[in-house]
Amino acid sequence: MEKRKLTPELMLKSGILEEFWDLDISDYMGKPEVVAVVKEYLSYLGNARKKGIGIFFHGSNGTGKTFLGVEILKEALRQGYTAQFASLGGIIQALTDGWYDTQKRLLYERRIKDVDFLMIDDVGKEMRLSKNGLTEMVFDNLIRYRTFRNKPIILTTNSDIGSIENVYGKSIVSLMYGKFIPVKVVGDDYRKKVLSRNVMERLKEE
Repeated sequence: MEKRKLTPELMLKSGILEEFWDLDISDYMGKPEVVAVVKEYLSYLGNARKKGIGIFFHGSNGTGKTFLGVEILKEALRQGYTAQFASLGGIIQALTDGWYDTQKRLLYERRIKDVDFLMIDDVGKEMRLSKNGLTEMVFDNLIRYRTFRNKPIILTTNSDIGSIENVYGKSIVSLMYGKFIPVKVVGDDYRKKVLSRNVMERLKEE
């Protein structure tokens, strides 16, 4: 199968930030066993899409969880699938924007609810910000909708599974266990080791 070219326009449309455009899985300097899991997942990407199986990256700050998730999205795009990178806060904003605007509602449904591969980055950061239960409701509804529709989600979080359960409930965590491959990402700060290396040299590049 001939792969689709990753263009800046395609990546921007999919929410992939410029910071990750020129990186690939070989740039990851974390644990080899983590890379092995990601590569194995990518080798069965068609099955992942068909069966709705995602990945749950959890671990400390700066260990490359977002980077690994984005690499999955990029490969999904290469293989012709649709993909979207988003934060939970951004998803809530997109949802509420669509309450009174039909075009924005349709955009939310296409890019968030029904996209082939959805990545929700840094789940848990919003835990202390929710005062009206909207965050919990949106997360619950989205996980349930996509899980039952066999649409994979890539989640990243600095929180442990117990914290997720405390906020979003046991039933959601139960669904996650049934549809997510848990991957603990530990090690040194990836941003310091990779994204910050040779900054002066990169500055000088044309």
